[in-house]
Amino acid sequence: MNEGESKLNEGGYARLMTIISGLAPKVQTFGFVTWENPQAKELSNTENSALNDGLKRHLKSGHHSYRQIIGKYGALENPFFINNISKKDLLDIGKNGNQETIICGEVVKDGVEISMVKCFTGEVEEMKK
Repeated sequence: MNEGESKLNEGGYARLMTIISGLAPKVQTFGFVTWENPQAKELSNTENSALNDGLKRHLKSGHHSYRQIIGKYGALENPFFINNISKKDLLDIGKNGNQETIICGEVVKDGVEISMVKCFTGEVEEMKK
């Protein structure tokens, strides 16, 4: 495993849930992004793997720590969960990967705000507060 990269195992899942709940004091923002299936166009596993390899290189060059997880946005995908990343950076990463949306979270005074944001319009669909 490379620097900045970690796998999601049972302990990692508990840590991820702690972060999403706003209970990890060192994490104030987080996000989910993938470069698979750009603009919701389903691609082959080989094509998606190559795209996400590019995303890994991009995240490493920006010194972001991440965990690759499994998620679903239409099709099953392998997005990355990134700690302490700004919404602007997530949107830029999503745009670079030609994605429809990113998911971002921020710890606020009364909890956590989690939103799905369209990469090219900035339109926000609040998911949870």
